Amino acid sequence: MTAPPDLAVVDVAVTATAPTADVARGRVADNVSRLRAGLADANVTRDRLRTTSFSLVAVRENGTTVYRATHDLELRVPVDDAGAVVDAAVGNGADRVDGVQFTLADDTRRTLRHRAIERALANARADADVVANATGVTVTGLSAVHTSAVGPVPYAVTGTAARGAAATSFEPGPVTVTATVSVTYRAR
Repeated sequence: MTAPPDLAVVDVAVTATAPTADVARGRVADNVSRLRAGLADANVTRDRLRTTSFSLVAVRENGTTVYRATHDLELRVPVDDAGAVVDAAVGNGADRVDGVQFTLADDTRRTLRHRAIERALANARADADVVANATGVTVTGLSAVHTSAVGPVPYAVTGTAARGAAATSFEPGPVTVTATVSVTYRAR
């Protein structure tokens, strides 16, 4: 089953490099606070924002040890807002956009999965009837059913926000939800 995406997942990060670990951490904390405020102004509520990782590591640059802090965030927003959210994030402290995925909200995915299972079961029964007719037997009942899900398959976009006056925009493709059924029928 395919459907247009109804959810965009935007992965952004704020990084800072400094001569001490505490300064690097502090710079990232300040920039993430600014990012959160800017996203709130862009109508991204706190429940649509989550930290996916944080790191603070010592690195060698030009023979000197410096500290690099990184705070990665995931933003779950409506599809039509994805470009504006990328622009708001970059304009308010995000210095990395690690990707945008267009996918389905849980309720939409569940509904499509149920439809896919129904279609797969109907196809399995039709195939069983063809095999039964070709071999001279009759399907008399159902013995076992097993299902598995494969979807959704999100549509990913990677890159960074547009530079200059143009706003970032995306053209998402459809999302596919697949279900597989294995059915054993009784025949006589």
